[in-house]
Amino acid sequence: WDADENLAVPVSPPVAIAAEPDTIVGATEVLPPVVDIAAAAAADAAADAADMHDPGYYDSLYTAYEDQNRKNDSIRNGLRDKWLLNEVTRLVSGSYKSLSIADQEKVLKNLRLIRLYVPHVEDLYRGLMPYTTSLPYYYMGIKLDKFKTGYQDGVLDLVQEGNVLKLKGSVGLDKALAEMTKRMYARKPNSKFSKYLTDKTLGFFNVNINSEAYLREMPAYMAKYYSGLLGPQQDLVEWGLMALEIALDEKAIAQVVPGDHLVVVNGLRKFKKDYIDYTYDDDYNAIEVKKTKEETLPVFIWMFTSKDQRLIKKGLDMAVSKQVGQVYDGIYAFSKQKAKDFPMYVLLKEDLVMVSNDSLSLNDIRQNKMNAPGNKDFVKLMKQNKMSAAIDLQKLPTMLKEMGVTPDKQWETTLAQLNQYGSTAITSKGVVGNRAEVEMSTRLPQTSDGAISYLLDQILAELNK
Repeated sequence: WDADENLAVPVSPPVAIAAEPDTIVGATEVLPPVVDIAAAAAADAAADAADMHDPGYYDSLYTAYEDQNRKNDSIRNGLRDKWLLNEVTRLVSGSYKSLSIADQEKVLKNLRLIRLYVPHVEDLYRGLMPYTTSLPYYYMGIKLDKFKTGYQDGVLDLVQEGNVLKLKGSVGLDKALAEMTKRMYARKPNSKFSKYLTDKTLGFFNVNINSEAYLREMPAYMAKYYSGLLGPQQDLVEWGLMALEIALDEKAIAQVVPGDHLVVVNGLRKFKKDYIDYTYDDDYNAIEVKKTKEETLPVFIWMFTSKDQRLIKKGLDMAVSKQVGQVYDGIYAFSKQKAKDFPMYVLLKEDLVMVSNDSLSLNDIRQNKMNAPGNKDFVKLMKQNKMSAAIDLQKLPTMLKEMGVTPDKQWETTLAQLNQYGSTAITSKGVVGNRAEVEMSTRLPQTSDGAISYLLDQILAELNK
């Protein structure tokens, strides 16, 4: 061997040294710490109870609520101020587009005291609905931007005619909607209604709808104007409406209920009413006791035309056979339920079906004993309009007194002055031309200066109290 060559040193055998491994190799299950759920819940409940008994807890809630309200108000006020500033800037700068000549003529034509004009009612309606940013509508598939109303411009007028103050409104309709509406309201009131509007009548409501046309036109109307609200079910709903149109026999239904209705309130009458009271025994156990008291209430009659009364009569006779009601001299009586309500009565006379809370009134009608003088003003309103409602304000103070209604001191003087008023009415002639019209009128006390002067005097008197 060379002297410089080192001999191989024998390798020592490996020695195992105890050590904590950095990584555990292999699948191991880590168990969650054991928690006493019942004890934790009890601790939370105890903490909540302690908070609820701490006056500072409610103070903190109220403070947080007020802070959030102030923050919301600040945001709303900032947006409002910004919007107002932008609108004023646009008005002053003249950047708003002026009305067209046609719209200007509508504003100025037959101008009375005050006129409110809305050029595009449909746009106004859409502007009030956040359809472009509403996430619920978006996820439901509802497309409000495709929702149509068929409405065009709107006009609202304040008019004085002597001592009568009127509020007249009208809305322009597109051609299809105008023609459809005319067909649905092409009906006059039953001429027999007039005899039930008498000098005792406190008020009435009359509406005249052509049931046959209404049932025939409604599916097409819904599909044309409301399809945007149907979402992904649009096709299914339109199919259902078409099936309903085919299934319904409009002519047969119109024979049962043609569509003219009258509700009339004729005076007052005392009714005996059963009610449940409670007494208590020596052990303070409640015992039900049935008692009776008298109440003075308005007498109403709802009547409608029915040329084919077989279905209605069959239903009434069935109710009698099931002991739900009784019949006396042709008047069907349905007793009150559980001493809560007043009984109801039904009379079939000629081509009219009458429902009332007063059997005596129906009995007089059955025997043709209604001889009270007619109310010419109410009859005229009913005959000249498709829809009409009116109340005789002169009769109101006496009626409330007989009913035992005592007004507050604030209203006592105003109520006493109603003796000088006439009737207040809401009427509609339906569609005239292409416009749906409605009118509200009040006959104020007769003065030399007219209705507006009287109204202003009353407002000033109230402000000076």
